[in-house]
Amino acid sequence: MADKPVFPLENQRLLEDGSLFKQHPGMTLREFAAISAMQGMLASQGNDGEYYKPNEIIRESVWYADSLLAELQKGRDA
Repeated sequence: MADKPVFPLENQRLLEDGSLFKQHPGMTLREFAAISAMQGMLASQGNDGEYYKPNEIIRESVWYADSLLAELQKGRDA
């Protein structure tokens, strides 16, 4: 699920050898969730006088994304 494209725009074309070329440009659901978490962290930092270091923001945003995807997968498996 984490590797699925978030906003898929399927681009197909027939190559000279007759094979079909498919492309799904864009970001994965995991990347999108991490970016969303990062935006929230950046928007709220400093409100309490605390600031995140860049490596903390990156690590935490990916952790939130992975936690969200794991919880969503549980709902699908039930």
